[in-house]
Amino acid sequence: ITTDNLYTLPGYARLDMGVFYDYRFWRTALFIENLTDQQYAVSGSSSSSVIPGAPLSLRGTIGVTF
Repeated sequence: ITTDNLYTLPGYARLDMGVFYDYRFWRTALFIENLTDQQYAVSGSSSSSVIPGAPLSLRGTIGVTF
């Protein structure tokens, strides 16, 4: 008998933030993900197979519309 299917992951809350600026044809955006650097598990199939979430990360974009 195996108990691998009885494993549960704890809940978590993650704080993300995004800032946008549009000027004429240009759009810039800055995203901060996992602002509090929370450690969490995205998914898992057993106690030995858990996929951790990403740490604090910063992403920026610049776009133009024609």
